[in-house]
Amino acid sequence: MSWQAYVDTQLLQKGDTTGCVEHGALMSIQDLGVWASTPNFSLGSYNVDLPTDDGESTESVQVNELEILKEALANKGVTTHRAGLRINNEKYFLVNDDEERHTTYLKKHGGGACLVRTNMAVIFASWNGALAASDGTPQNPGLCNEQCEKLADYLRSVGY
Repeated sequence: MSWQAYVDTQLLQKGDTTGCVEHGALMSIQDLGVWASTPNFSLGSYNVDLPTDDGESTESVQVNELEILKEALANKGVTTHRAGLRINNEKYFLVNDDEERHTTYLKKHGGGACLVRTNMAVIFASWNGALAASDGTPQNPGLCNEQCEKLADYLRSVGY
């Protein structure tokens, strides 16, 4: 099975239900190189305008999502970057980092995400409450986390 097939059939789909997650990716744990992903997923570099310390104006801050994600994964989901944790051009906030499950749970406006680390991979999946899976169920954290964690469990079971 190709890496893309794992994303398409085990992350995005539960039984006959498709569209379980908004975006997903399977990446190398070493360098976060993307092995497979949903369309329009990337770890990009761009500028974002943030308020200055005095709140009087804004300043442009360079964002390198790859480097920020590497830092967050090495520090239980926490980043020191001024722009915060950003993945696929969205800002996320740490909810919880479960060391035992090697899982980081994140929140964003209207949704959230799950990051799971295995021996060789990092799996990312996001959900958006405004979107629905093919069975009409709104995307939600329970379904997103379940899909992400089940794929991680499988990859661990085969040495990844």
